[in-house]
Amino acid sequence: MLEEKNKLIKDLSEKISTLIHFYEDAKNELVDLRTTNEKLKKSLEEKERLLNELETKTNNIKFAKTIIASSSDKDEAKKKIKLIVREIDKCIALLNR
Repeated sequence: MLEEKNKLIKDLSEKISTLIHFYEDAKNELVDLRTTNEKLKKSLEEKERLLNELETKTNNIKFAKTIIASSSDKDEAKKKIKLIVREIDKCIALLNR
């Protein structure tokens, strides 16, 4: 009877040790995943910033081309200028908040 109890206690102890080991592994993996998640978020933010910057540059180039070709397309140039002025007004309004 005592032997059976000792065996049960030993088995239970081994199972608890295994469970603790799995818990520690899972905890470490969670820390790694959180770190990776933060790195990916920062990378995404940087890519979005770069994309916005490139879109702005593209729009500026298109605008410059429109102005250069303004002699043949004055209406298009006026539309672009009005659009840019509206965008500037929006930015100023956001800055004033």
